[in-house]
Amino acid sequence: MNRKKILVVDDEVSLTRMLKRNLEATGRYEVCEENFGARALEAARAFGPDLIVLDVMMPDADGGEVASRLGEDPRLRDVPVIFLTAWPSR
Repeated sequence: MNRKKILVVDDEVSLTRMLKRNLEATGRYEVCEENFGARALEAARAFGPDLIVLDVMMPDADGGEVASRLGEDPRLRDVPVIFLTAWPSR
């Protein structure tokens, strides 16, 4: 079976590890983690994902900004992006 490739970009290492573990456990996905938004474009070019899960708020790069740069790349502009974010409340 041809596994789909998912790039997960989030500054929270525990979240990217959990997503990778759970998605790969299905046997249907190969997952690459990137924990620095500023390196997301480079990671996407190297990995060639079928889908990108992208955090909206990261300390080094805004998710919208990263998505815009992805859209400017002819090899990546048609890759779907899912924005994922959490806002802690107490």
